[in-house]
Amino acid sequence: MVLIAGTGTIAYGVKETAKPEGRGIETGRVGGWGCSFGDAGSGYDLGHRLLCAVARCHDGRDGRETVLTKLVLEHLSLQQPEQLIKWAYTEGKEWATMATLAPLVLKGAEEGDAISKEIVDACTTEMAESICALNKKVFSSSDKPPIVLVGGLMQSSMVPQLKEKLSAFSALAECKIIQPTMSAKFGAAALAQKWAGKTS
Repeated sequence: MVLIAGTGTIAYGVKETAKPEGRGIETGRVGGWGCSFGDAGSGYDLGHRLLCAVARCHDGRDGRETVLTKLVLEHLSLQQPEQLIKWAYTEGKEWATMATLAPLVLKGAEEGDAISKEIVDACTTEMAESICALNKKVFSSSDKPPIVLVGGLMQSSMVPQLKEKLSAFSALAECKIIQPTMSAKFGAAALAQKWAGKTS
């Protein structure tokens, strides 16, 4: 199973199967629906949740203060939270542009900001649940497929929390969690060789 988390997110699984006519594969996916569906746990999701949190705190719907307000205004060279409205409906409406706010949430969480930590917690939960759903969809209870974490967010401070949540699911507790040390193209080549029967 692989979890790709960057601007967007998707979990994808591949299982080799034995068939009378030879080796086959089963595949499945969870997520990858794009920003119109929220793309739970993604960089876009982190950025969108940041804007929502800043708006709620500025309105007083959430009585707490958050460092995210200061961070996002400085990042976008704005003076007041209301100026975020124009940004969100012009530059910010681009999926990848919204995702550029994700590091601000991670910075806020590292600084101990409660709201930032809640956003990170929600996003890592979404990612862990995607892998759990994928495991149920593609694999049997006796399978213990590895979980490969790739993408920009999988090089961030979110990873330790995500690993804890993955291990907390009993169905995933024995699955090895892997963070690749080389480019995906090398892994793709190795897999192609394996399926072609050139390696054991």
